[in-house]
Amino acid sequence: MSEKRKRIFKDALFIVPFMLVTVIVSLAMMFVVGRDVYDMMTIVKENTTSDKTMDISAYTEMQSNKYSLSYSYGDRESSVEYATYSYNAKGDNPIETLELKESRDGFEPGIYKIEWYMQQEFVSYTSNDGAENPGLYPASEQPYMCEYVRSYSWSGMLDEFGVDNDMAKGYKVLKFISAYVWDTSERENILLGLGGNPTYMYSYRLDKPGEYRKVTVTNR
Repeated sequence: MSEKRKRIFKDALFIVPFMLVTVIVSLAMMFVVGRDVYDMMTIVKENTTSDKTMDISAYTEMQSNKYSLSYSYGDRESSVEYATYSYNAKGDNPIETLELKESRDGFEPGIYKIEWYMQQEFVSYTSNDGAENPGLYPASEQPYMCEYVRSYSWSGMLDEFGVDNDMAKGYKVLKFISAYVWDTSERENILLGLGGNPTYMYSYRLDKPGEYRKVTVTNR
């Protein structure tokens, strides 16, 4: 080996571990001082390159037949949960449940449920305070309500956030966290997972990166 190659090899032995230690320490200190996932991914992108072998399509289809999603919005000071969605396909027919904590998109707070009775699909609504009796309707009579419930599903959420298999860049964080990042016209989106399971989805406004929407994934 030439002297030049020996020097490059020795420098690499020092630089690569140093960069890894710098990233780990930076991430740890970031959370100590109250930074967030947006800051974490900014540090990761500035200090590492994306992994070309990582493909977000491993996360775009939910593997579990029973899962729930919690939707929140907030900033660095606080956050508010505004909806939860659950999917249960362990029985003969799937049951989808959306609970709205606040009025959104013309729909009142309450529990919306899609389920099957006697080989027919129905959708129901119950107010959160129980003041109204459940309204049960054939799904064919309330297609917009059914579409709205399903917009909160895993696939519906990914469609809303504009996931793009070709644009999403993958990163390994501390070797066991998978992170995918992609931009849409007004937002930067971050999908985090452990192993083959997605765990969190964040969407930050590009003009106000401290403001975000967050989806927490629970498989059970």
